[in-house]
Amino acid sequence: MKTRTYQNSIAILFALTWGLVLLDRNAISFLFPVLMKEFHLNNAQTGEIVMVTGFGFVISSVFLPSLADKSGLKKWWLVPVIVLSGFFSGATAVATSLTVMLLVRFLTGFADGPIYPLMTSVLKVQGDPKRFASYIGWMQFSIGLIAMNLGPTLTIQLALRLDWHYAFLFTSLPTVIVGILIAFILKESAPGSPGTAGAGPD
Repeated sequence: MKTRTYQNSIAILFALTWGLVLLDRNAISFLFPVLMKEFHLNNAQTGEIVMVTGFGFVISSVFLPSLADKSGLKKWWLVPVIVLSGFFSGATAVATSLTVMLLVRFLTGFADGPIYPLMTSVLKVQGDPKRFASYIGWMQFSIGLIAMNLGPTLTIQLALRLDWHYAFLFTSLPTVIVGILIAFILKESAPGSPGTAGAGPD
């Protein structure tokens, strides 16, 4: 039986993760005016970057959660894709051409795709069933606060005050850190275990 403290901890970490992942994914949109000058991109090429990111997202959203379901080891899949999401987003900072940019952004989208399905499936199993909608609400709150409000300002200010390379590095680093925290805190449910338990005492 999972305690209320543990349930809240993973729910908060997952909410933070999803906000940071979407910040990583959207940061490039805020920086397109700078990147268009740096790489001499036109509007069609920026559209290609967005498209390949979404293409990677769609592919992995379908296949990786299915593989995780078959294995029953959600943590084993979740932690690597969170860390890789931050890593590939940060790797955008070292892109030297449009081709490299397209590859890195495809991998970013590919890592992002299974994160939400895996997190919600873990919450369904390890969280309090009576508070599941609240957990999803925390994720929505995190999206609004981090990815849609603080994120654009932070990303643009980093690019203006330092450099666009640092903007990608500093916005992606928290995603890697939170992935490592989840690796230490999240417990793996045994394959096939129902795992649903109400909240116990703190």
